[in-house]
Amino acid sequence: MQRPFFRTRSVSTHLTLAFSVLVVLTLLIVVALPPTSRATQEKGGSDVSKKPLRPEFVPGEALVRYRSERIARRLPLQTLAGADGRQLSIQVERFEGSDVVPGLRLAHVAAADTMAAIEALRNQPDVLYAEPNYRWYQPTITPNDPCFAANSLPDCQSLSLYAMSKIGAPLAWDTIRGSRDTAQSGFGTPRIVVGIVDEGVETTHQDLAANIWINPGEIPGDNIDNDNNGLVDDVNGYNFVNNTGTIAAANHATHVAGTVGAVGNNNTGVVGVNWQVGLMSLQFLGPTGSTADAIRAAAYAKKMRDLWISSGGTQGANVRVLNNSWGPDRRLGNGLSLSLFDVINSVGQSGILFVVSAGNDAIDNDIDPGYPASFDLPNLISVASTDQLDGLSSFSNFGAHSITMGAPGSGILSTTLGNTYSSMSGTSMAAPHVSGAAALLLAANQNLTMHQLKSLLIFNGNPIASLVGKTLTGRRLNVGNSVQALLENDVTPPGTVTNFHLNSQNGRALNVGWTDSGDDAAVGQASLYKLTFTDATTGTVFILKSIVPATSGVTEAVDVTLPYRRTSGTLALQEFDNSGNEGVPATTSVSVSLIEGDPYVTSLGSSAALSTSGTPLSLIGDDKLKLNYSLPFSFPFFGQNFITVNISTNGNLFFSPPPTRANGDADDVPSSSLRINRYKMISGLWDDLRTDSAALPNSPCTGCDVFVVSPDPTRIIFRWQGVTFGAGTTATEFPVNFEIELRSNGTILTRYGTGQSTPVNTNLLPVVGISAGEPDAYVIPSHTSEQFFKSLTNAPEVTFLPRGNATGSEVLFSVPQFSAVESDGFATLTSQTLTDKRFLDYGCGWGRHLRFMLKFSPAENIFGCDAWDESIRLCRDHNVPGTLITCDYVPKAPPFGEARFDLIYAYSVFTHLSESTCKAVLDAFRQCIQPTGLVAITVRPEAYWDRHDQKQHELFRVDKADDRLDGKRRGDERGSRVGDEGPEKSGRFDAFAPGGVTAPA
Repeated sequence: MQRPFFRTRSVSTHLTLAFSVLVVLTLLIVVALPPTSRATQEKGGSDVSKKPLRPEFVPGEALVRYRSERIARRLPLQTLAGADGRQLSIQVERFEGSDVVPGLRLAHVAAADTMAAIEALRNQPDVLYAEPNYRWYQPTITPNDPCFAANSLPDCQSLSLYAMSKIGAPLAWDTIRGSRDTAQSGFGTPRIVVGIVDEGVETTHQDLAANIWINPGEIPGDNIDNDNNGLVDDVNGYNFVNNTGTIAAANHATHVAGTVGAVGNNNTGVVGVNWQVGLMSLQFLGPTGSTADAIRAAAYAKKMRDLWISSGGTQGANVRVLNNSWGPDRRLGNGLSLSLFDVINSVGQSGILFVVSAGNDAIDNDIDPGYPASFDLPNLISVASTDQLDGLSSFSNFGAHSITMGAPGSGILSTTLGNTYSSMSGTSMAAPHVSGAAALLLAANQNLTMHQLKSLLIFNGNPIASLVGKTLTGRRLNVGNSVQALLENDVTPPGTVTNFHLNSQNGRALNVGWTDSGDDAAVGQASLYKLTFTDATTGTVFILKSIVPATSGVTEAVDVTLPYRRTSGTLALQEFDNSGNEGVPATTSVSVSLIEGDPYVTSLGSSAALSTSGTPLSLIGDDKLKLNYSLPFSFPFFGQNFITVNISTNGNLFFSPPPTRANGDADDVPSSSLRINRYKMISGLWDDLRTDSAALPNSPCTGCDVFVVSPDPTRIIFRWQGVTFGAGTTATEFPVNFEIELRSNGTILTRYGTGQSTPVNTNLLPVVGISAGEPDAYVIPSHTSEQFFKSLTNAPEVTFLPRGNATGSEVLFSVPQFSAVESDGFATLTSQTLTDKRFLDYGCGWGRHLRFMLKFSPAENIFGCDAWDESIRLCRDHNVPGTLITCDYVPKAPPFGEARFDLIYAYSVFTHLSESTCKAVLDAFRQCIQPTGLVAITVRPEAYWDRHDQKQHELFRVDKADDRLDGKRRGDERGSRVGDEGPEKSGRFDAFAPGGVTAPA
């Protein structure tokens, strides 16, 4: 069975702020006990000294998608209440994106109300999502390449077209050289059209003009929409920036177009991957663009493709590929847009491949994703850049799970304005090699499915050492190999690897081994193995590694690490051949102890007062760092002990090297719940903060700094007093006051004050959590918001308790070693007394344990609940002490609201619960246990039921309530006999079977 080779991990980060085309214009490039550590400063750092900015968007516009087209049609004008109670007028209109994504609309509001209106729209039940219409930008760099200006062709040709040989184009050209509208040997028919979604292409360039697409239904220059597609004079494409058919030519798009399809064999200039092809200019950049404009460009391509199909090729355009050499300016955001995701998916349904450049920030897109390159879609290929020596270009973004493949992007010679030719470098130059290769394959076979086309491109590249572990496939494009694979017409899936097993395991670190199978069953060599882990609880699939296989019969082994917070699941090794055929995966189970795999327990308490006074660090400024600050004790953090820490004014403590700019400033803004996975860090309130604006007029920042308090030798507190980054006025900067406490036993607490009033800790885009510098971080959802302003005024205290310290938080004998009765399995825990503690008896039955707890604590500290209302009634009738309620069989929240308990015990209750109910109860326990509390659970083994035969079960049906209560009146504890807990079902109970019995009889 063939299925797309998808990435499966979902993501959620900051929305984009601005985008740029991805190009670098340069000269040709030649290219035992945990160890004790000091926190160190990252070397090098970003080349950008400029501070990242907040997202920029088109004021007064928003993209909103309703649940259906019908709903969208009936809501053209609406008035919604904002979060502050103001009435917001919102006008909703159709645009080109509405034609391809049902329910998608462009909303117009007052410019000052843009974000308030988006938040109000998001709160509507009929809205799937709402987001700003973010701006995108083009770079204004002037290239310094000697071939940029007017020049003689021999000089330019001396730079050579090395990339065409690298990707095997000459071999492909022996079979297919492109496509045209009339039949000719060596060319496919009809012409394949590639949309250049970018700036404008110079349609009159001597090496491009013959391949520029011409709309057969449009008459140039008559100012009439001749083909009735909604656009006037869209002869060669459309300028969506200025809403005109006149294309504003620019170097970047012209260079990209030349790589896809500069005319071949014309004794002029350069040659593209396709000697003949259709080049459609879809301009949405320059000098600015927007998400809506990008959507309009893609929607136009889909509309023209659909029209070409419906008209039998007489109207529209045979658009099969869109080249997208653009992406976010990572100083401003990451480009995440749900509406853009939906549109890309929609064009795929019309058979259009979406090729994207990876980005030029030299960062790992797996950890710090940038879009659209990091979107997981079956019709999307993201492309990294390689150089002449097949190294990963120094500027190229990468991602073992998010960037599909590589292609030449350093020192690429192609067409530029004014019939010139220039060398440019960037992932912008890599992507059109893949787009051109896709068009060439479609020229050879117009009937390729999306899965076949994508597979031929990504599985037939050359394995390159620099791309292994840096891209999904570890391969650099080779269109010659792709064409040969196409000619094979292979439909036989690869064989399943044999002897798939764990060679060794050390906590989350695994060494996995197997014996390779072949390309066609057990014969030959497959193209790719994908090693994944599927979480047993959530079903989430994580790609651990992609491996280029050896030949059949070779034994292989790889080292992989399971993500944190995933303690059990299934490893699978999936096989793919060079045609995209998929083998049957080999699987094996794996588990990790809680302490190693999920080492922290998080909990929320009440709001807590902040420390006072303390030693100021003189950490005054914007994006400032205090490096290697000495701790008063060795602090354990994710299995490693630290004696120093790096402190950022942006609310972070770093134990790994902090990100820095070239000028030494902290480069840790904007905050991101995914970016936190890059660093070993604690985020108490990660946002763009400053401590230096007290001298500015009307600034709210008085006495700002980071202060250190040491209440005792086992604790140290870092307290931030600052403001959000703004213009230095009370209208733009808001007071921030919070702290992080570290304890010598590894416990971490974050506090946000009590009794504080707004605007303290308001207007935030905060991330709160801790990370080991790898997935998955412990992010606190209630304290985190990356898209809309959030208040943490008097927010609950957060505790991150090391599980090794939390014998208190959760004690579960998941495999109890009972022989006959429960008392045979026991544990002794000595940490604190029971005096005056708060207790919860979950499944309190007849209340005998509640009475016992009166020996230690007053009745106001004693709580009990039971899903069987008869138990609660009997307890109340006979004056059992404490607060008693009837709870749900499957709790959705802690049974007593905000109450927090020092001891929760559930004796035998879990014996009668299904697996899903057990998990729901445990989740409720986690929310209401104190950080130093204890959860005690007993589960009866199956052997218990064997020893209590039918006769004894019959005794349970006797009315023993009166007898039990009589016994209690006499002062004895007859109810303490094993198994005597009131009415129960007869038969056996498997507490952890998926279909386990729930509830009492």
